Amino acid sequence: MSNSMDSAKPSPETLRPSLTWGYLWNSGVVRFVLAAVVILFAYSILSLYFINVHTSQLFAMRIAEAARIAQLGAASLEPFRDDVLDGRLEIETAVLVLGTTQIDRLNQIQSQSPNLFFLMLDDGTLLVDPFAVPSTDEPHNVSNFVDPDGRFIFREFLQAAANSTHEGYVYHRALRPGGKDLEPVLSYVVAIPEINVVVGTRSYLIDLQNESRNYVISSITLALVLVLLMFFIIRAVVWPVLKGYGVLLHLFDQVTDKPDVMPDVPVNNFRMGTESWRMLDGFHMMMQRMQATTRLLRQSQRLLEERVDERTRELQVRYQESERRREVAEGLRDVLDTLNSESSMEDTLDYILQQCIRLLGPSAAAVFELTPAGKDLRLRASRGLPKFLAPSIRTIPLENNPFEPVIRQREAKVVPVSSQTEWAGMEMGAKFACALIVPVQLRELPHGVLVLYYRQEQKHSEEDLALALALADQAALAIENGSLRARERQVAAATERSRLARELHDSVSQALFGIALGARTIHTLLPTSNDPKVLKAPLDYILQLAEGGIAEMRSLIFELRPESLESEGIVAGLKKHAAALQSRYNINVVTDLDEEPRLPIDLKESLYRVGVEAMHNIVKHAKATQIDLSMHLSESQVTLQVKDNGIGFQPNQQFPGHLGLQSMRERTEQFKGVLTIESALGGGTTIRVIVPWPMALPSVRHALLTGISNES
Repeated sequence: MSNSMDSAKPSPETLRPSLTWGYLWNSGVVRFVLAAVVILFAYSILSLYFINVHTSQLFAMRIAEAARIAQLGAASLEPFRDDVLDGRLEIETAVLVLGTTQIDRLNQIQSQSPNLFFLMLDDGTLLVDPFAVPSTDEPHNVSNFVDPDGRFIFREFLQAAANSTHEGYVYHRALRPGGKDLEPVLSYVVAIPEINVVVGTRSYLIDLQNESRNYVISSITLALVLVLLMFFIIRAVVWPVLKGYGVLLHLFDQVTDKPDVMPDVPVNNFRMGTESWRMLDGFHMMMQRMQATTRLLRQSQRLLEERVDERTRELQVRYQESERRREVAEGLRDVLDTLNSESSMEDTLDYILQQCIRLLGPSAAAVFELTPAGKDLRLRASRGLPKFLAPSIRTIPLENNPFEPVIRQREAKVVPVSSQTEWAGMEMGAKFACALIVPVQLRELPHGVLVLYYRQEQKHSEEDLALALALADQAALAIENGSLRARERQVAAATERSRLARELHDSVSQALFGIALGARTIHTLLPTSNDPKVLKAPLDYILQLAEGGIAEMRSLIFELRPESLESEGIVAGLKKHAAALQSRYNINVVTDLDEEPRLPIDLKESLYRVGVEAMHNIVKHAKATQIDLSMHLSESQVTLQVKDNGIGFQPNQQFPGHLGLQSMRERTEQFKGVLTIESALGGGTTIRVIVPWPMALPSVRHALLTGISNES
């Protein structure tokens, strides 16, 4: 709360930035500095622009001058061109003799000028070059000549003159005659295609660069002078303002270091009415008001801190209560999840007692159930009881027992466990001080008691008693669920026995009857017939019935013995059942089963039941003549498929009273598998089960497949 009060009152740290920029802007300092910066920036941009324009103009003038001189050299060869065109002179003589002599004469005339002429044929043969190429007595080809920069410079001359205007320029670097360093050069060439020659001249640009550099230096010097001038002007304008601002910053620093001490504001050091004087006078008044406000804020802060502390304590109590309720809700939810799971009654009761100890804090807990006669109590579950005590109280009489009034009155009670109090003939005083006894009842009928043992005297609130009653109700539900599951198992066993009896009557009994009938037929025919072929048909009939009966008995025995699935495997079980179906119903069953998978026994049993149920449905409803049963394994899943050529059905249609498909789906989803049904009227049915299981392949086959995949 003190932090919120400190943030509410004005402080020097929060006021300082606003006063700084606001004052400088209002005083015109910032605007003046911004105007100066804008002027300098504009001057710099304009200087760069004019430097660029001046350099471009000089370069254009130099190009025009070089073009004029080159055209002058070309004009000196015009008479020879006319003589060649009129047939008065041969081209070799005009170019090699007269043209070369004319260019040499022009170079002698301009011997003091840097703009000298060169003459070359359009095939790259150099005739006159007073510059960098070594001179020889005979003309030589310079197409492959490379200048100091690695450029085929004479090829570039020929390319520049090969356009429609027969002239152009090349910018490069070359040595000045008698020079040592490379200099920028502008070479301008003019071609005379009629006599196959190119006349050119060079203009050195070092003086142009020097002139541009001098212009840039002059502009930069002028800019620096303007910057210095601006600096002195800004300093002269801003200094009085900054002086007052510096004093104000110093005062802010004093207030920051010692906020409780009123600083000495030197208002009299500044002329009255100036910006600095008004600023410091306002600061002085502000500090006086802040001190008065601070005293009031501190008083309010103390009151608020007291209220905040009181409110915090209340919130802590409420938070603890809410956490307690949350824990209780989570505990009851977990108990309900356990009740709805497939856990046994003993595990469920043990978990309920664990939640009792966690939520209500007893040292031990136990659940006693009434016997069917209602005269005794038997221990169903316990947690925390001494090891020597629990076996001795498996059954205790209800008469004259502290539990009796709780069961009769149906109310929870706290009973002291004194040294005289006997629990099933044993003294409990040495271990516990009191016990909370809660009735366990379901639908208003008593089932027993829930007992919570405490080592010290304990007071229980109404919420604690309500929670204990709720946990006792959960214990009653667990006992009731255990009883229902036991009865359900009995009903399931009776149903299975009835089904097996029907199977034996429908298959094995009929097979035995047929065998007996065939034997009587043979017995009747044997005395009167001397032909063995007459007896062959009855004997074949007896053998067929015997083989079908044997297959049927093997299938039924396999289903009767749960350990058979673990010892013989799912592959053997499916083959036996397929043989029994083929023998009994005369249906062709084609099996395509991989070797025995590495699966847990409960998953094998579920797959076996799904396959058996699918084949039974085909026999009952599909009117099929063939069943294709397959089971294939991969590195990540098991696929079981049952396919028939029957009449088919609509998979989305509901079949009230038929739970076969639902049972197969539940068995598949129990192992996170997928069951798909593909069927159409008149097109047969395919039931496919895919269960993900990474270790389904047998060890040897898995190792082989892994090695093959690694090699690939």
